[in-house]
Amino acid sequence: MKTLSICEIIWKINDHLRTLLVPQPQPYRTMTYLQRLLTLSMIIFLLLLLAPSGIFAQTKKKPMQVKNNQSQMATVLIHSDTLYSIVLTNESEIIGKIIADSNDVYLVEVDGSILKLKKTGISSVKILNIKNGKIWFDNPHYTRYIYAPTAFNLRKGEKYFSTLYAVPSIYYGVTDHFTVGVTIPISTLIAFKPAVNLTAKWGGYELSPNLRAGFGTNALIFNSKILGNDEDPSLNIIGIGFGMLTAGTKDSNISFGLGFGYSNLGGLLTKPAINVSAIHRFKRKLAFVTENYLIPVGHKPVIVFSYGLRIFGESSSFGFGFVNSPSVLKEAVTFGLPIIDYAYKF
Repeated sequence: MKTLSICEIIWKINDHLRTLLVPQPQPYRTMTYLQRLLTLSMIIFLLLLLAPSGIFAQTKKKPMQVKNNQSQMATVLIHSDTLYSIVLTNESEIIGKIIADSNDVYLVEVDGSILKLKKTGISSVKILNIKNGKIWFDNPHYTRYIYAPTAFNLRKGEKYFSTLYAVPSIYYGVTDHFTVGVTIPISTLIAFKPAVNLTAKWGGYELSPNLRAGFGTNALIFNSKILGNDEDPSLNIIGIGFGMLTAGTKDSNISFGLGFGYSNLGGLLTKPAINVSAIHRFKRKLAFVTENYLIPVGHKPVIVFSYGLRIFGESSSFGFGFVNSPSVLKEAVTFGLPIIDYAYKF
């Protein structure tokens, strides 16, 4: 087989996906054993991720676990205006100020009344983020910008569904520092030319209070038929190994990343792709996002930049914006090609 560069492979895959958008008469094709096995594996993986959390015998990590301290017998009075979210073991939530803390109970002020809560009946306690008198819920989509990852990691047991250009993905937090994900271009399954992108990411390593590190890999596994070789049922792989640093909070941060491309057809790239991305949450439900790349292609690197807005809900986010490249689009598109993405955390 002719050796192809990674850029040529990407171009051929892009041509294939574009032609799939236009209905074309095609002869009926039966799936090979390897294709059926790959498709079945992807379906099983999706079912496992979408299953209730109890199947995995895991519980969500709480921001701050409440533990009894038998050595602390005296009550500690707390003079603070800090507002807390207290989740009980029956899953009800109480929002108030903790005014006293003893070895086995909290005294909580709620709307002028004082509640006595036993710690054995509490699941978690976390400080609420209050800005301009309003409670800001946590950013539900803090592990990614548009496509590039942050160094933040999902907590153990957390999972979310996302879609970019109607291409679905699911990510699952195996541990507090390890996330796996799968992306399936549905069009390749319809054409009996299955492809799947697998992600493994290690992240959330705190270097300082506002600096985190992470690394991982994305690997696209695809059938040789996508490259135009209909007689070859073998699978190929093209991917990127990456590392990143993220400075800031989950609401407002900037990341710097490096990635080296690899492929079983084109080998390992010696020049890295560079990524600089950022997000700034300037309203309770609104944030600005930008994601930018410097990609080594031949003697002249390709610049790709994108920007847009993200609208938040308590468990979901919707983003829209534009991606552009002066090296490719030139004057054809003023603002760039539109981007639409959606994520739902569950």
